Amino acid sequence: MGKLACVCGHVISDITDSLPYKASYRLDVDEFEFYDKVVDGFRNFLDAIRNDRRKEWMKEWLLESGYEGYVSLNLADEQIFHDFLCGIIIGCERRIYQCTECGRLHIEREDNTFYSFQAEDGKVHLLFDKKRLK
Repeated sequence: MGKLACVCGHVISDITDSLPYKASYRLDVDEFEFYDKVVDGFRNFLDAIRNDRRKEWMKEWLLESGYEGYVSLNLADEQIFHDFLCGIIIGCERRIYQCTECGRLHIEREDNTFYSFQAEDGKVHLLFDKKRLK
């Protein structure tokens, strides 16, 4: 995403990992499609390894994902499947950002725009910060 301007004027930045004001969500109606993609991908990857088709499987997956140069990296099976799984997760999830100034939630829609909501009591409740939740 990069940056998102909150209506309060604060700029929400997403340029790294493990942000205390960011969360992900997946629609309930997409839940089984997500599981099917993971299971099918795992099964296909295992079949490719068992049938000595690992490189072909990688090329097919990478061509679909746009990472053709990845094959030459010679990664271990677990690294490849990790990246494959992360691609499925990222493709099935959307983001929620919370403004740390006003507490407003910005919920990503399918078209990469955001719905914005604020707590009824007008207070700032930092919902995604693990340190503050304890």
